[in-house]
Amino acid sequence: MAMEIEKERGAKKGWDKWELGLLAAALLFYLFFPLYDGPVWCKDSMSYATMDITREPLYPTFLWVFRRLFGEGNYLMPVVVAQSILAAYAAWKLAVTVKARKEGGKILSLIALVSQFGVTILCRFVAARSSAYTDSIMTEGLGLSLYVLFVLQLYKYIIDEKIKNLVKLQKKKYRDLTNTYLIEGEHLVNEAIKAGTVLEIFLLENESFLSNLKINFVSYEVMKKISTLDSIPKIVALCKKNNNKEIIGNKILLLDEIQDPGNLGTIIRSAVAFNIDTIILSENTTDLYNPKVLRATQGIYNYINIIRMPSATAVENIKKKNISIYGTNVNDGVDLQSLTNEEKNSFCLVMGNEGNGVRLNIQKMCDKNIYIRMNKNVESLNVGVACSIILYELS
Repeated sequence: MAMEIEKERGAKKGWDKWELGLLAAALLFYLFFPLYDGPVWCKDSMSYATMDITREPLYPTFLWVFRRLFGEGNYLMPVVVAQSILAAYAAWKLAVTVKARKEGGKILSLIALVSQFGVTILCRFVAARSSAYTDSIMTEGLGLSLYVLFVLQLYKYIIDEKIKNLVKLQKKKYRDLTNTYLIEGEHLVNEAIKAGTVLEIFLLENESFLSNLKINFVSYEVMKKISTLDSIPKIVALCKKNNNKEIIGNKILLLDEIQDPGNLGTIIRSAVAFNIDTIILSENTTDLYNPKVLRATQGIYNYINIIRMPSATAVENIKKKNISIYGTNVNDGVDLQSLTNEEKNSFCLVMGNEGNGVRLNIQKMCDKNIYIRMNKNVESLNVGVACSIILYELS
């Protein structure tokens, strides 16, 4: 699905036909009034042509520029045309922004544009002014359009700041600082929604996703910034971290300095599959909320108690619960299959670093070491594979 989205977006060039239609409609509507009314001064606007620039500099300066460009006797028509084009652009920009940010955006963008038209029609005909409000030779004619554009730019700034903060969450430092993280892809988002951890959803423009949670529509370019994937997903969610700190249950897995995100993800899936109650990540084990870890777990991390604690502290706390602690050591251990059913009912399994195994000081704290009996030509197994086999045997 993500690859299809990327191809579709990559192939899309030029103007969106709907947006082009909105722009054409806005230009035709607003340019009608200069042609229909001509350069008419509103009765309350005469003062703006000669007023002191120190009182209100914007509009007199605007008029002065047109006087210099077109001459004293010819500048009024270019002024109303320029204001009409600006009004058309502001109305179109508002409609396009609504279209991009809301589901069912085409209908809403049309409503936004027509509502702008309605204001102009009311001011021109119902209020019986001598020309359309936004096309009058008056400061409000310029100011209204600029105000709409200012509000849209302010909105864009707020969204951009939010996006910057989301991009920062690609780094562990900011995930820890905010106690939040990002997940990518529809499956992971659905799993997080089930777990109740989703705070906010970010969805590609023109895509749909059913949820009662807040949904922000973003462009392909923005999604590309947020995502860590090569193939851009259609959906990303901001989630809150779990605050679990307690060791629960009597089947525990302690990961002592596991470094590879893929291995950690595999181990978490196996731990859930084989009914582990708690996973303890040591102080130097890779971050649970690393995007690669989250993808490797396929959302399974939501279904198990996972805490972070120094290995030595964890072992000391587990010993107080009278739970046996099994280290893993190929050279100094007992055959995994020799364990009795009683020994498999309550345990803490310690799995070590990919290159160095369980640290020596932690090995010394274990009640016994175990190993997997295998072909002598194989020196060792990947820690994710080894852990899965051991957990299967212990289950």
